[in-house]
Amino acid sequence: MQWWQVVALAAGAMVVLGLLLYWAVKALSAREPYRSFMKLSTRNKAAFFKGLLKDGSVPWWVKSAPLLLVVYLAIPIDLIPDFIPVLGYMDDVGVVLLTLAFVLRFTPKTAVARLLGELGKAAEGDTT
Repeated sequence: MQWWQVVALAAGAMVVLGLLLYWAVKALSAREPYRSFMKLSTRNKAAFFKGLLKDGSVPWWVKSAPLLLVVYLAIPIDLIPDFIPVLGYMDDVGVVLLTLAFVLRFTPKTAVARLLGELGKAAEGDTT
């Protein structure tokens, strides 16, 4: 394979993956509870997952997903290696979005609503 074919293939893959990630974020942001979750600050998103781990109504296999995500992001082995510009990080974004969708889909709706409500009230009271 010629060098320009490799470059063209990589560029095409970046465009396709970028469009897929854009579509996924757009689709998730249009639906609840994803919309409310996306509006949270990074600190409140971390607090959401901390509250999720403490909640007794959430199944263990749902609680394990964020922990497995942290392990996946910490280890140097990826679906697409990070040394490949742009593509290496886009696959990580995709895995994060899939994990988020999985957790919010399989967590009991009452637990999600309660956690988002608590964090939303805390965010409104936080003026920093």
